[in-house]
Amino acid sequence: MQSKGTLYLIPNLIADDTAEKAIPAYNAMLLGSLNYFICEHAKSLRALLKASGVASPYDHLTYFELNKHTDRFELESFIKPLLSGFDMGLVSDAGCPGIADPGAQIVALAHAQGIKVLPLIGPSSIFMALMGSGFNGQKFSFHGYLPQKEPQLKKYLAEVERSIATEQSSHIFIEAPYRNTKLLQLLIKLLNPAQKLCLAINLSAENQRIETKTLGEWKKKLPEIDKLPTVFVLGS
Repeated sequence: MQSKGTLYLIPNLIADDTAEKAIPAYNAMLLGSLNYFICEHAKSLRALLKASGVASPYDHLTYFELNKHTDRFELESFIKPLLSGFDMGLVSDAGCPGIADPGAQIVALAHAQGIKVLPLIGPSSIFMALMGSGFNGQKFSFHGYLPQKEPQLKKYLAEVERSIATEQSSHIFIEAPYRNTKLLQLLIKLLNPAQKLCLAINLSAENQRIETKTLGEWKKKLPEIDKLPTVFVLGS
């Protein structure tokens, strides 16, 4: 009976020109050995392959795109190479596949089919932000994107603030880069000025910045964060 392949979860870069310090040698070797991939977009996959030293052209590769345009009924066809005994790489556009990323659907399918799943070491802006925040790393939540409408956001943040006060938990979230300043202004408006916020900006890049201040302190001088990848962490 033919054995099934292994699904490798391969983190992607979270900042340009950081391959030397962000891509482990094992990941680069593995990327060069695989012929089948599932990715968010082919362009980001090719960029990772190039950054990892995998020589082009990549015409011999077979890849399946998994993003908001993908019909969920296609997903089972994506893992056919795995079921036929071929190893595959699952690659996000940035950071770790399966975290704030549609790749979790493929991982769930793989488990259901008895396929071996191996996550690899690599950059994760979510965990890097928590590490650099100074907040509780034993009890934390990742919320993804917060509600955009102010009434819903106010209610949501009230729950977050209660959790911080009663459980000393940390709360991590992200926003589309062009809305970063607007979100920061809403946090300043809706939360206690003494509430601490860590901003982790352009992580892993040469100009990365990680600072934790109270919202009252952030209000005095808003940072330039629009159009820059930023992770927000609230904690105590």
